Amino acid sequence: GEQATIEALDLSPTQVIDYRNFFEEASEGSGYIDHKGLVKVFKMMGKGMPSRKQMTATFNQSDEDSSGQLDFVEYLKVMQRLDPEQVQKACSRLGFTHNEMEEFIAAFSKFDVDGSGTIQEPELHRMLVDMFGVHLHSKELRSLFSTFDDDGSGELDLLETLKLIHKFRSSTVSKKLEEDLKMCKHLFAKHDKDGSGVLDKRELQGIMLDIGMRPKTREEQAEWQKILQGVDLEFPGPWNFAKFMRFHDMVKHKRESEAIEAEERLCSEMELSAEDLEELRQTFQMYDRSNRGLDVHAVREIVRVSQKKEPSVEHTQALFNKIDTDASGYIDFVEFLHLCQDLIKQEHKTTAPNSP
Repeated sequence: GEQATIEALDLSPTQVIDYRNFFEEASEGSGYIDHKGLVKVFKMMGKGMPSRKQMTATFNQSDEDSSGQLDFVEYLKVMQRLDPEQVQKACSRLGFTHNEMEEFIAAFSKFDVDGSGTIQEPELHRMLVDMFGVHLHSKELRSLFSTFDDDGSGELDLLETLKLIHKFRSSTVSKKLEEDLKMCKHLFAKHDKDGSGVLDKRELQGIMLDIGMRPKTREEQAEWQKILQGVDLEFPGPWNFAKFMRFHDMVKHKRESEAIEAEERLCSEMELSAEDLEELRQTFQMYDRSNRGLDVHAVREIVRVSQKKEPSVEHTQALFNKIDTDASGYIDFVEFLHLCQDLIKQEHKTTAPNSP
């Protein structure tokens, strides 16, 4: 019944009473409010007014019978999603600090590009990459998304997203941090030749080369120098393991930001929709059997399927070397997009009519 539904909304009795008072005044005793009535409620509350798009989207989501009006239970669902106090209380229950709350809300707003107050699967994927540097396979992403899509709308509002972040951070991110720590310990021990627990200049240069720090231009040299100076300011003194870990985090963040920018630039150049990008990501994941990126054998298979003929070993290796811009021996997703771009250009050349 109505009472059971209200209790499931996780609102205190005092909150329900306060919301009911506003509802009754806005509805003028009719038991229903429309869009104008909802605007009136927020004005009476004296709180920040949500955007028109956000309010309309949330109203329509909660208007389960599509009547254009909200009964009291539907209205409570809207208030739970739009009232800033409810967001703050939810963050407190989830154990987020004030700074984390602001960070997560800002991230949500960044990817809620249409201002509707919701995000879909592709936006969630980009948000998790942006925040945590974690790429999920399509099945994992779909499973995670559907778990927190309480109303089955195919969209997540801010509260649903905050709950998802809490769950995701406590499981996936902790595992990723453990993996990063293990890798960093291995790298540090490998280059700390004398076992002193401190990297000298030559050892530091060796570890930088090992993680792919090979600046080719003055701009790149200046960027890397800025990172090194930043680490020195935060951790004055010798390069011990803690200082190296901070350096590694900054390098990782820089590369993730560059990857997102490159991905956005390529999507624009190739005129890819969100659906096209997701389809290419699934293709990449299908061939990425090692979870490290595509090797030369995977690239040869992709070229064979694309061109419907067996490419030579020499041609495949030359193409692989061209696309593997960081010389890592593996093709990451952005490099894979470059590969797709090259294959599309080759296909256009092949199918273009001969000039008169």
